[in-house]
Amino acid sequence: MARPSNRERILDSFETLVVSGGISNVTLDAVAKHANVSKGGLLYHFPSKQSLMEGFGERLHQRVDALVSDAPSDPAEIVRWYLAYEIQGPEEATTFNSLLAALHANDTGSDGLIRSALERLYEPLEALDPYLGSVVQVVGNGLYLSALLGLPGPPSEMVAELVEELAQRAID
Repeated sequence: MARPSNRERILDSFETLVVSGGISNVTLDAVAKHANVSKGGLLYHFPSKQSLMEGFGERLHQRVDALVSDAPSDPAEIVRWYLAYEIQGPEEATTFNSLLAALHANDTGSDGLIRSALERLYEPLEALDPYLGSVVQVVGNGLYLSALLGLPGPPSEMVAELVEELAQRAID
């Protein structure tokens, strides 16, 4: 596996620090130290905290685009895909960790970043009946948020039953 570039390590460090302490506690010095790069090396890629946030946003959108590009086209499979709240693989995990970091960074005006990323994730649901798409979106949001925050959720058997019921409604 190739070593990540300094730019990627800086963004990874920024994301980790935002999740652990919130954006207001993140400094360029802390990011450089965490990424094991010099401050000059950090400034070469990101001359300000705002540019670091913008780089983070670009990467988040690339990750979301990659997830959405893998979405199925069959309505029942869209329901199953969207409600598969157990994170599938490292790429999906990093995408949702990025969303979590964006939520923690909300005091910097990142609400537009979060909104646009989530709107992109919702696009596959547009193939469903609008009512069903809305139900799947709301259920999915709750399941993902609970999973990301480590909150207890409903029993997995109940979730599986609900997913199949909604998938069947997509077919009918």
